[in-house]
Amino acid sequence: MLYKPNAKLGLLNGLLDRRRGRWYRESVARTRKKKQRPIYNRLRVLRAETNLSRADLAAKVGVNPQTIGAIERGDHYPSLDLAMSLSEVFALPVEAVFNREPLTYSPAAYAPQQPTTTAPTVNDSSDKKAGAT
Repeated sequence: MLYKPNAKLGLLNGLLDRRRGRWYRESVARTRKKKQRPIYNRLRVLRAETNLSRADLAAKVGVNPQTIGAIERGDHYPSLDLAMSLSEVFALPVEAVFNREPLTYSPAAYAPQQPTTTAPTVNDSSDKKAGAT
């Protein structure tokens, strides 16, 4: 509850929160945090596919294993730098690991595809010409 204004405080009316003993502006105290849209991730699935433990993944990106667990549960959103580092570990683009929409597709769709090589074809017409002379 805010301290009630009185004549002794003069210009400081309404700025002291008696419970906390701190000075603050009423407008700051009443601001609300903007609701964030959730960020979905596939870290747990990707870790299982690559047989990585939380500790192994955390060591590769330089964070605490509890941070990896908090990101997997959705309790913590990674910074851009951490999100990019995590996606580099799995060799996937960031949007294959993190997305605003629930991830229903397989990250295998983003895996680099090997170019297909075909056996060289024998040109039959050149053999016929060589044999005809």
